[in-house]
Amino acid sequence: MFLRKTLMGLDLGCFVSISQHVNPLILVVLVPAIFSFVTGVNTTSIALSVPIIARIIDLTPPIASLLFVSAYISYIASPLHLCLIYSAKYYGVNITKSYKYLAPATITSLLLSTALYILLYLE
Repeated sequence: MFLRKTLMGLDLGCFVSISQHVNPLILVVLVPAIFSFVTGVNTTSIALSVPIIARIIDLTPPIASLLFVSAYISYIASPLHLCLIYSAKYYGVNITKSYKYLAPATITSLLLSTALYILLYLE
């Protein structure tokens, strides 16, 4: 909540100026993905991303769904995600070595969800 209130109070003009040069759809996928990966919590990522994305484009149900999917997929791949940490410890696998398999799966999932959004909602 503290991070969300802090971001809501900030001037997000830098994101708005970036959005003039970058496709907003890319930001809808990348902003929550980065927050989820860094924090290891998908709900925190959504709470932080929504105010940023809402200032750039209108939040429609398809955009909100894509934002949620991006946050969730990146949360699963986060090194701070406790399930990943416990699973790696239980199976005796080094987390950094597991990214050899986890990174391509995560990137592919993000690309497929974005492609599905484009096919279904953009004309």
